Amino acid sequence: MASAEVESQNAEAHLLTVSLGTSTPRISLSAEPRDPVLLLTVRAQRTAARPITLCTAGSVLDNGHHARHDGVFLGAFLPLTSISDPKRKIQLHFSGWPNYGSQPNASNDLLKRDYLRFETVPGKGEDELSVTHEISLEKLFSHSDLRLENVKAGEKFT
Repeated sequence: MASAEVESQNAEAHLLTVSLGTSTPRISLSAEPRDPVLLLTVRAQRTAARPITLCTAGSVLDNGHHARHDGVFLGAFLPLTSISDPKRKIQLHFSGWPNYGSQPNASNDLLKRDYLRFETVPGKGEDELSVTHEISLEKLFSHSDLRLENVKAGEKFT
């Protein structure tokens, strides 16, 4: 087998397609603070036959169903930036890094560490991994310097 063919097969074995969709292009600023106003759905599909298991902690595929915070909190998504004034941003994530402290007795088996999350992306043609982040107004503005009351009606963010 030629070297280029082997490299091509090895490269394909690791390819992953990730896409992001939103529930709505508009958010009502008068919604109840804890009701979801935005759903961010991330889908991952394999381009190779074999499934792959990934450590998703802190990534867009981390939906927070573990002992620590989710990927949104940890900065997996960029801030929403005002189209009319790029200095106005809605910061979705905590501005520092959580300190989980030293864990000298942590298991060598990463699957047993409660602060890590793992997901398996099925092989090509089988299905997809889909993770939805529910964002409420409270969560949307919880780590942002821009406050809800300072957002102008009709202001657009990307």
